[in-house]
Amino acid sequence: MGSTFADLGYSCAINLSIFAAMIVLYTILSKQPLNARVYFTKWFSINDQEASEKYEKLKMKGNMVKKRQWLELSLKKYRRAFSWVQVALALPERELIAHAGLDNVVFLHTLKLGFKIFGPILIVAGAVLLPVNYMGDWLQQQAQSNPDFTYEDIDRLSIANIPNESRLLWVHVSMAWLFNMWALYMMREEHRTVADMRLNFLADQKRAPNQFTVLVRQVPKHPIKTVAENVDHFFSVNHRDHYLLTQPVYNANKVARLEKKRGKLENKLIELEIKRERHPRRKLTTRSGFLGLFGEKVDAIQYYQDKVEDICMEILTERDRVIKDPARTMPAAFVSFSSRWGAAVAAQTLQCKDSSQWSTQWAPEQRDVKWANLPVPHEQLALRRLIIVAVVVGIVFFYTIPIGFVQSLANLDNISRSMPWLTPLIRIPFVNAFFTDFLSGLALKVFIAVLPYLLIFLSSLEGHVSYSQIDLAATGKFFWFIVGTVFVTNVMGGALLAATYDLSEHTMSIL
Repeated sequence: MGSTFADLGYSCAINLSIFAAMIVLYTILSKQPLNARVYFTKWFSINDQEASEKYEKLKMKGNMVKKRQWLELSLKKYRRAFSWVQVALALPERELIAHAGLDNVVFLHTLKLGFKIFGPILIVAGAVLLPVNYMGDWLQQQAQSNPDFTYEDIDRLSIANIPNESRLLWVHVSMAWLFNMWALYMMREEHRTVADMRLNFLADQKRAPNQFTVLVRQVPKHPIKTVAENVDHFFSVNHRDHYLLTQPVYNANKVARLEKKRGKLENKLIELEIKRERHPRRKLTTRSGFLGLFGEKVDAIQYYQDKVEDICMEILTERDRVIKDPARTMPAAFVSFSSRWGAAVAAQTLQCKDSSQWSTQWAPEQRDVKWANLPVPHEQLALRRLIIVAVVVGIVFFYTIPIGFVQSLANLDNISRSMPWLTPLIRIPFVNAFFTDFLSGLALKVFIAVLPYLLIFLSSLEGHVSYSQIDLAATGKFFWFIVGTVFVTNVMGGALLAATYDLSEHTMSIL
């Protein structure tokens, strides 16, 4: 049973209904004062002075909601829910980059590129290919010669209506070449635009410490000198004209955990101080025992202030212990230079004839460093990546099972042939459209949504020293995963299922 115009209509109705529901949900949630920190994070950013001042001015003018207001009831704000879209598209690129960042601007360019590529293709395909397909009479010929052969009206608009070895197939071949050339041309032009944007963005940036810093790994052990002294001597000799200083890397995982704990306590303290400002007469208390549920009642603000002071002292003590313990020093260091030229030479040249020692690269930003991967030995890197490749290949085969099941939902004809008792249910137009277009797509999206987190975790085990490198490696794995599972399974899954069924039927007839 092929698709019909009714199935296409049901599919459009289902997807448009979901789209409308999501738009309404976004409109309602984005206008609620409770979600202001989610949808307008920049206004609450301490580091963004301009946004904070704008937020305060809006509050003074009365345009912002009151502190105690939890529900927005003004219909005017709901009518202007998407006014920002027109502003974002009309805003000059430099202002948009300064406001939202380069990544968001590139994302907008990606959306525009999709319209530039597929808009003309849709028009040309509708004007050329659909009439060509309709001119073919292969389906009608098959229906006349075989009474059991059936087709739908919509099938006459597909390439299935063109006979084998027909000259009309050259139109499809020509259009395929034309569409590919158009897509490649547009991507080339967009790549030039984005590359220029990136270069201008980097040129406009202020000087940053990481631009003058190189990360050195696999520092060899010295019988007498420490890691810092060894690195200092090496670069003083080999890069004496531009070498500035060395900062060794320590294993301070406990300090990081304490810093994270202090951040949570400080956030709790800020929350309590805000509550006290709103309700000056209300006494804020907490229990000093486990999870604040047991023990005697004490003043909450004083309790958390004491906890913050205690953990600050613990952090200072642990830092001194880390610096004085030679075993905590990793075989890595950050080396700073007096010029970007010196840093570039050190980062992009081989420092030793043994590539497993004195490995250098550009230093990532401090917030981007994956500290746990800095001490990974050079010998383990290739082995780790080989193991991860094997694991990813195994995951590809594992994901083939659920994706193959999803593909079977999109090929209900094969299911109806193997399970005839489902045929009456499948013939209901709404059920057919629901399984084929909505449920299969939803299940596929759920499987794909879980995948990036797994790939990022696996990429972090490969030994990359920055989160950006981990994201890049995970992106490459995700691309090959999509090619190896979703595309191949979707294209070949239905054909394989039909071929298996035909083979079994042919075998049974022989027996």
